[in-house]
Amino acid sequence: MKNLLTTFLLLLAIHLNGQYVSEETDTLTHRKNQIGAVVNPVAAFMLGTSTSQLHYGIQYKRLLGDSKRLRFGLLYQNMLPDVNDLGVPIASNDSSVLFLSEQSEYRYGEFRAGIEWSDFKTKHDAVYGLDLLLGYDVTRDEQHYKLVNHAMREEGNSLQASVDRDSMYSFFEQRALVIGLSPTIGYRTTIKQRWELLAYASPEVVYFAPMSSSGKKEPGNEYYGNSVLFRLRLLDLVISYSF
Repeated sequence: MKNLLTTFLLLLAIHLNGQYVSEETDTLTHRKNQIGAVVNPVAAFMLGTSTSQLHYGIQYKRLLGDSKRLRFGLLYQNMLPDVNDLGVPIASNDSSVLFLSEQSEYRYGEFRAGIEWSDFKTKHDAVYGLDLLLGYDVTRDEQHYKLVNHAMREEGNSLQASVDRDSMYSFFEQRALVIGLSPTIGYRTTIKQRWELLAYASPEVVYFAPMSSSGKKEPGNEYYGNSVLFRLRLLDLVISYSF
């Protein structure tokens, strides 16, 4: 995955350099404000990675000089449970099978504030940044009993399965506060003076602090306690409008 990311960023840089080589000496009209949207689903599709955990966001930036911008952002990330997963069979008879299904749900919201550096007089350049982040994390795990009945269809003698009963056996939910620091590195290009495309990666060091929990934690299901964690966002794309 890291090699794929490196290759993608390198190809992007070569393409942008070739596209704008005749405009490298051009300077941009200074526009103090910029608002943008994080389009991570597009990046996930391009890299062929899992789209089960996607995040979305908005950013506001304020130009402080030729090489510095102040930035603020809001991000939201979620993972929905796979309700179609039957799980593991634990009992059966001639006409039905009982499954134990584990379903996980994850929701995370985050506020960021930081500074980024680049040569904003040029149409394209590398970007370096540093953010402080404050997030709120909700993780929920459920265990369900699913009773599946089997019936033979008259036509074709094919086997047809249907979930006759779905009952929740147990659940556990944990809410936590997340505080961290995130350096970023990426590359940006300006399109027709007002639009900017930015691709960047951001390793994150965060302090994870559980605040409350409810339900029953099943043996073998591990949850983070108070701890320092390392996370890595491999690639985010941000499309922004300057005004």
